[in-house]
Amino acid sequence: MGSWEPSRFYDYSFAQGPVAVVVALLSHPAYVTQFLTLGRSTYVLEALVPLAFLPLFSWWGVLALPGAAIVLLSSDGVAWRMGSHYAALWIPWLLVATLAALVRIGATRPGRAERWTTVALALCVVFLIALNPTHAGHYLKAIYPTADARKALALVPPGARLLTHDEWFTHVALQYPAATVFFCPYVDYVVYADDFPNGYFQSEIKPALAREVATGRAAVIGTFGEVTVYRRTPNPGARIGACVTPGNTHYRTLRETLGD
Repeated sequence: MGSWEPSRFYDYSFAQGPVAVVVALLSHPAYVTQFLTLGRSTYVLEALVPLAFLPLFSWWGVLALPGAAIVLLSSDGVAWRMGSHYAALWIPWLLVATLAALVRIGATRPGRAERWTTVALALCVVFLIALNPTHAGHYLKAIYPTADARKALALVPPGARLLTHDEWFTHVALQYPAATVFFCPYVDYVVYADDFPNGYFQSEIKPALAREVATGRAAVIGTFGEVTVYRRTPNPGARIGACVTPGNTHYRTLRETLGD
């Protein structure tokens, strides 16, 4: 887990990493209180209420617990937001449990099963109108001007191992199959906006990029407003798929640390 970038999702004051967090909770159950937050509670309700709590009436719902735990133990709230892809770890089992519960109820009381189905569908409609989990109002609105970004990305050769913002990556991934949103040691081009409104970029990636420029591994080849294009020399021996943030020992394997 040490070289797995999302392991940062399980960093707490009492443990760092998914395995360590689980061990800490088993040995010190009092730490469970740190996970009883409003955000996590509303996330669970956002899953159960549209299904009229039907998953709770089927043993199939138990299969959702491992995925739910993986998501809810995350220290980063982005994981327990229904609009994020992490919901796919456990929501499908809730749907199966809902169907199983309706089948069981319908076997003896078809009318009751039909009413439960109607209630669940009505709640789904309400949620789609009032609390749409796809957050269309957010994702359909650009959070950063695109003109400078397009000019900067035009300097990157097709097929380059590109590193860029998550929101820009989705628009260029087909053109750059080896593109990534993590500061991997194999990237050879980087496109970032210095004032991009993202906390992880500002606190982690931006300082790492500054270190790369200072050491000469990365160099500026173009600037458009606040958007900068860097050409970078990949780390020796780096290969696509092995992603460990350069300069961040928290995500380094023992072999890579000793290799320095």
